Amino acid sequence: MSEALVGILIFMAVIAITTVVFWAWLFVVLVRLAVRGMKWTLGLFFPDPASPPPLPDATVVCTRSRCRAINPATARFCRRCGRELLQSQVSRRQAALW
Repeated sequence: MSEALVGILIFMAVIAITTVVFWAWLFVVLVRLAVRGMKWTLGLFFPDPASPPPLPDATVVCTRSRCRAINPATARFCRRCGRELLQSQVSRRQAALW
């Protein structure tokens, strides 16, 4: 086989694989869209997974306006931005001093 023929065969294989992947992706997208349409038609509404879950009681919200991350009540620093949380918000454990 000549090098040109091998190059053409490799090119055609890449195009064939790309085509199969594209059609598989398109099939998955259309099936998801059909399922969502059926849920909407039948009235089966589910909560949006992007909506934030309800806050547990033992949490502290970061006071930085750009962050507003939810942290556990025992946290001393914000998990997202690293800013120190206010001392009045943080419940500290006191070690016993004998």
